[in-house]
Amino acid sequence: MHQSKALLFVLTFLLIFTASSYGQVNIGIRAGLATTQLDASEIIVRDSEEVDQLVLRLKEINYGIHIGLMFRFQINNFYIQPEFLYNSHSVEYEMEDLLGPEFADLVLTERFQNLDIPLLFGLKFGFFRINAGPVGHIQLSSASDLVDFSDDYKQRFKDMTLGYQAGLGFDIWNIHLDFRYEGNFSKYGNHIEFFGNRYDFSDSPSRLIGSIGFVF
Repeated sequence: MHQSKALLFVLTFLLIFTASSYGQVNIGIRAGLATTQLDASEIIVRDSEEVDQLVLRLKEINYGIHIGLMFRFQINNFYIQPEFLYNSHSVEYEMEDLLGPEFADLVLTERFQNLDIPLLFGLKFGFFRINAGPVGHIQLSSASDLVDFSDDYKQRFKDMTLGYQAGLGFDIWNIHLDFRYEGNFSKYGNHIEFFGNRYDFSDSPSRLIGSIGFVF
């Protein structure tokens, strides 16, 4: 298992065990939407002889959806909240052939399914909350039109990518509303590989996340 993945799991379960021994425990479900923000440059794909072959441009990152479980361990006003969320989103690329008129601005789609694991630390004041903490993203599966389009394209995902989340929330009886900002430490598209060369869009993505939860 990748070292960063193992560390996050160990830290999460250690905090769960410690907090549950001393405070109030709540379990709930969460679901919501996220939009990705990215100032992305284009990718120029070169073959093994360093000849420019293709241009790959980011056309649109579609809204993502997430659903999963949350656990809150509260001691007075302080709480720890690990979550395990299934996340799905898609992205559209424009592809341009630099060697001939075979195609121009062809639109290709990739779809991703991840397991997101936020580990949030927060303070609660009545119905109002603030929180922040690390988040890990584990790739579960993907489907890509680029694979069907080019035999030279491969996907090379890392075991886990890391980022952070920060935001605020409101608790109204058993209903929880959350609004968060997420930053990531990995560049967008760093799974892309053509002719054995790795590429990315030279920028790290951020997300605006809104969700609703129900605590049992």
